[in-house]
Parts: sequence; structure tokens; C-alpha cells
Amino acid sequence: MIPRSITRNLAGLRWRERLIRLVWGACRFAALVLALLVVACLIDYAIDRDRDTPWTLRCFLTATQVAAAIGAGVLFVLWPQMRRLRNPELALWVEEQYLRLQHRLISAVELNQPGADVEGMSEELIAVVTREAEKQTSRVRFADVADHRRLIWSGAVFLPVAFLAAVLFAIWPMLTLVLLGRQALLDLEVPRLVQLEAMTPEVLPVGEKFQILYRVTGPVDESTVGTVVVSPEGQPRDRYELKWLRELPSGDILFGADVPPTTADLTYSARLLDGRTRTPGRIEFVSRPIVTKQYAWVQLPTFCGKTPDGNRYEVPQQGHGDVVGIAGSSVRVAMQTSKPIQTADLELWDAEQSQAGRAGGVIPEPEPAKHLVQMKIGDSGQNAEAVFDLKPGWTAYRIVVTDEYGFENVPAPRRSLRMVPEEPPQVVLLKDYFGSWANSEIDGIPITPGKAIRIPYVCHGPYGLGQARILYRVLPKVESGENAVEPGPWTVLPLPEVTSSPNLGPFDPKRGVFAKSRFDDEVPFHAVPSLNPALVMGRQLGGGRYFLRSSGLIDHKGKAIEIKRGDQIEYCVEVFADRDTRAGRPSARSEPRVASVVSEDEFDTWFAALLREQDELQKLEKGQRSVLEK
Repeated sequence: MIPRSITRNLAGLRWRERLIRLVWGACRFAALVLALLVVACLIDYAIDRDRDTPWTLRCFLTATQVAAAIGAGVLFVLWPQMRRLRNPELALWVEEQYLRLQHRLISAVELNQPGADVEGMSEELIAVVTREAEKQTSRVRFADVADHRRLIWSGAVFLPVAFLAAVLFAIWPMLTLVLLGRQALLDLEVPRLVQLEAMTPEVLPVGEKFQILYRVTGPVDESTVGTVVVSPEGQPRDRYELKWLRELPSGDILFGADVPPTTADLTYSARLLDGRTRTPGRIEFVSRPIVTKQYAWVQLPTFCGKTPDGNRYEVPQQGHGDVVGIAGSSVRVAMQTSKPIQTADLELWDAEQSQAGRAGGVIPEPEPAKHLVQMKIGDSGQNAEAVFDLKPGWTAYRIVVTDEYGFENVPAPRRSLRMVPEEPPQVVLLKDYFGSWANSEIDGIPITPGKAIRIPYVCHGPYGLGQARILYRVLPKVESGENAVEPGPWTVLPLPEVTSSPNLGPFDPKRGVFAKSRFDDEVPFHAVPSLNPALVMGRQLGGGRYFLRSSGLIDHKGKAIEIKRGDQIEYCVEVFADRDTRAGRPSARSEPRVASVVSEDEFDTWFAALLREQDELQKLEKGQRSVLEK
């Protein structure tokens, strides 16, 4: 068998060779893997400067590195370690370095190994050769025979690559770590000196000029200019300058690019110095909400009455929502929009706000409203309604709506608000009918002492009728040579209100009585109720016919007045809008009339003249009729 000293020496050479092979293979493996990693990172960084590195390319780079690492590991590390180093091979390496052994070492190794073919050889000769080989190799370290130059080659291969990688990491540590993570297919963004964060809303109003905004972090100043690339759908790309706008409270800078109006949805990206947007932004354009229809009703004050269900009467306003109402009124506003809305507010302005800023005939956008009424949105989302009290000083209102994106209706048209004084009732004295003649409307019918003056009248009140009263005074006869006496104060005679009945029929405003009233029936005051109380306010039309008897008249102090021939009785009718004369609501008087007091003979003379006049009128009417019939 091989001497133990030679066996130990060969074993030392074997382990030294395996160690050198391991170092040499590992350095080549590490250099290749590290070099590929650096190259892949540089490729990823170079592409990512302009656009996101495609995912397929990143996967390809990672797969290439993994495959190269596996191949290099097998070729450079695993295979050399798996290769067996037999004693004869190691002995030849030693023989090549130490020629003085003259093949004694290899002979001793081969002839003494198990299963050696020593047939026909002298055992004494083999023992002699073995002793000589053992003696000559006792002073030789077989491990020194290994080729140690490979250790230098290992450093020459690995150290430059390692140095390059170390320098890159020292200069850009964060960038290096991110690039390494990206090679592991992690979703990391490559850090840059300039960072851009999109601030533009994803939805904008269609057809309006807008800005693409970015929050910028990094070494930029007011002279820094970038580029925004806009790609409308179905249209060619456009480029716009990205410029400094202002500094934000956070210390970042707001950059923006002005873009003209467009109707097509678009995508956009930006680049500023070494910074760029990682993924394109997208803007969708939608229409603003529009108030397509607007209506207004004035809800009359409660003193005008209420409908059977307890609501106020409403008066629709003309135009497109302009409002005119009296004190105590409320306003109901309703509108429809072109699309569903989220909020609807009714803004009110006073005279000061409406006049603020007027110059050169231009009315600027008013200041924020001093009063805001939230409108109730209907179930469809496209209609809303609000009610507010009409107050002095308010001159305008507008409806501002917002959709799901917060877009308002621009412009929001303004409508006027106007509070006007309540119109007083109108009262007119009617011509009286003399007897039962069909065409006998006569002015200035005289009376004899003790007879009554028939006073027919009709009145109209746009906001209702309250009560009526007769005002009269006596103008004494002025004798020849006497000075005229100034008229005294009016005497007030309240008129009781009467109601209609089926037997009397409807009120006839042409005569001031009911349709079935007789010639001598008296109707002091009647206010016509509404035929449709649910929709139309009543008591807007009224009137009456009162018999003012000349006997028993009193003056304003309650003293009886003696009526004599030649006196004149002046009278008129006053109508109030409210039942309570102290309510402060307006009233109106008719024109005054005068009835002369005559004797019986004077009345007969006047009546005879009236008969002749009526006869002449009938003849004239008959002649005109015969001419027309021909």
C-alpha cells in the first residue's frame, strides 16, 4: 500500500487544488452575475428616464440573470468540485515540478495502490522504489505544486466589477437599492432629483380652457421649463410648456401648462429636468349642469286668505323667474336641469351687492351671497324647489347647482326681486238705472226731500277686499250774494256685508247687485267668493248698491242734518283691502258725486225732459237700424 506520508501529502495537494478551484470558480461566478446585474440595472435606468421600462423587458432581464447565474454556478463552481482528483494524477503534477524524483513517486503510487498489476515484478524492487520515493518526498510539500496564479486571476476578474458596483452604490445608494429591487420584479419607482405629482382633476368641464397642474419637488426655479405631452383621443399629440406657477404652503412648487379647450378625452404626461410622470394621467370631459327651466310663484300673504288645505294662494310670475311681490309675501322657485345634480342653492343679494362694482355698463359677478337657501332636490335629481320670504332690500337671486363632480352651472343667470307697495282697491260708482227701462243709465238723478239716493258701485282688489263704507256730506244752498261755504268733514257710514244665495243668483258687477235682485233691493256690500278656492283667491271682486236716505242724515259729530230744497249731497264710496281698517293696508275712494235736492215740480220738469230725450234716442236708434237693414 502507499506509504502514509505520501498519502497525507497527496491529500494536502488535493484539498489545496479544490480550494483554489472553488475560489477561482466563485470569483468568475460572482463577476459574471454582478456584471450582468449592473448591465441590467443600467438598461432599466436608461429606459426608465423616458418611459416606464416594459414589464416584459424587466422579466427578460431578470430571467437572463437567473439563467446565467445557474449556468455559471454549474460550470464554474459545481462541476470543478465534482471532478475527482486521483492520486496518480496528483503524483504526476508533483513529478512535473520536481524532476529529481525521476518517476519514483508515480511508480510508488501506482504499484502500491489496491488492485495494481504487479504480476512478474519483484516485490523487493517495488519496496526499494517505494522507500526511495518516500525518502525523497519527505522534504517536499505537495500543496505548493498547485497553480496559485488562479488566485490572482480571481482577483483580477472579480475586483474591478466589485469596485464598479461599490462606486455606484456609494454615489447613488438609494437609486442602487431601488434598481436592485426592480431586478427582483418589485414595483418600485426609480428615484429622481425632480419628482412630479399630478394635481389635475380626472374630470373637467367640456369646452373650457384648463391647466394641467403638477406638484414639483426638487431643485427647480422660476426659469425651469418642462414639457407636457397631451394625446387627445383620435387626434395627434400636442406639446405644451410646463412653467412655474407659484410656491405652495408645503414648500413644493406648482407647475402648470395652459391647454386650449377640447371636447375629446385625453391622456397626458410630463417631463421636467430628470423628473417625469411614471404613468400617463387621464382627463375625461363632461358637460356642466344647466338650468333649463326656471319658474317662480309669489305666495300671497296670509291676509289674502288660504286654500282649503291651508296653503297660501300663489301668483305665477311672468318671464323666466323675475319676481314682483308685496310685503308679507313668500316666493316659491322651481327649476329643472339638464343632468342630475348633487346640490342646489338659491343665492339672494341686496341692493348694495347688486350695485357693487358697476362701471361702464358692465355688471361683474356679484360678491358671495349674504343669504343662502338650500333647495330641495327631487327624486329624479334633475329638479329642485325652494321657498323663501320676500324681504325689503333684496333685489336679485340666482340658482347655483353642482353635479357629481362639483361643477357649477356657469354662468348662473340672475333674476330680479322687487318688493312693491300693495295696490289699493279700485272702486267705481256705476250709472244708476231709472225705473225698469232697459237703456236708462242716468247720471245726476235729483231727489226730493226725504227720498233716497241709490249708490251702485263695483270694486276690485288684487289682494282681496275687506270692507266698504259710504262717505257723505251736505253742501248747503248758496243764496245770491252770500259767500260759498267750505265743505265740511265727511260723515262715515259703514256698509254691512251680505252674502249671496241660490235665490239671488251670482253677483252682477255691471249693476252692483245680484242677478235676481229686484229694482228696490239693496246690497250694501258683497265680496265675491272664489269659484275654485283650491286655485283662485276669492274676494277680489265686489260691490253693492246702497240707498242713502236723505231723511235722518247726521253730520260727522252725530248731529242731525235738515235737508232743504237747493242743498246738495256729495257722496263717495271707500273700500278697504282689509276688514280691519287699522291693519295699515291700503284703501281707495271712488270719485265723488253730487245729488241735488229739488222740489216735486222741479223733479216733474226734469222727468219730462228725460222722457223727451229718451223718445229722441229711440227714434234715432230706429232710423239707424232701418238704414243698416237696407
